[in-house]
Amino acid sequence: MLDEFLGLPAHPLIIHLPVVFVPVAFLGILVAMVRPVWRTWLLPLCVGAPGLALLGVQLAVISGRNLRSTVGNSELIKRHEHLALQARPMVAVFFVAVAAAAYVDWRRVKAAMVLPLLIVALLTGALASTWVARTGDAGGKAVWEGEIGYSDRKAKVEAGATSTTVAKGEAASGTQAIEIAGFAFAPKDLTIKVGTIVTWTNSDSARHNAQTRGKAPADFKTKDLSKGDKDTVTFDKPGEYNYVCSFHTYMTGRIMVSS
Repeated sequence: MLDEFLGLPAHPLIIHLPVVFVPVAFLGILVAMVRPVWRTWLLPLCVGAPGLALLGVQLAVISGRNLRSTVGNSELIKRHEHLALQARPMVAVFFVAVAAAAYVDWRRVKAAMVLPLLIVALLTGALASTWVARTGDAGGKAVWEGEIGYSDRKAKVEAGATSTTVAKGEAASGTQAIEIAGFAFAPKDLTIKVGTIVTWTNSDSARHNAQTRGKAPADFKTKDLSKGDKDTVTFDKPGEYNYVCSFHTYMTGRIMVSS
């Protein structure tokens, strides 16, 4: 349910809710302490921000676990999830503290309690902001330091290119394999000979396929592949075949067929 949104992995989109709204609410509380005359309209807004952040943290945990089935469970990913689970109760306490301060200010029954509650909200907001930042940093390291994402995909493409193509234009022959993993084709570029059978295997939890894009010597389209499914295409005509996943059009590949 939370695997994708508009053809993109949902997790990187969902995490923007806590990343944005926790610091925004923290700054709002700080302003409310400095400018008491603004509290009437500012505190209700500050309640909504951590509320959205708390929802975002919960959805991020769920979508992250779904994404983990695709990208694996490295040490950095484990740390990312561990920090997220720690951040969730902190954001919840921050939300409760802000809501309490807003309620007391609105009722104006115990006006002297507003400032202590704002101080509590400020402290819990600072803690929640710190943990959200640490969680995001761990996720960023998992993406950019070779665990998932760009570095991993690049390594797969390079490794695949080494195993399926020969230097100086000599083409591989027989059967070749393309893995669909991390929302990418690996290898992305493949050089083969006429008559070669190419097999696409889907290792992602999301559905994918491969079909020609633009002009090609002949059109092809695999079946829609669920996780673990595979399909084959035999290339009998030489030329350049550019292809795409119709579910995720940013996923592209190219096959060069020589006679």
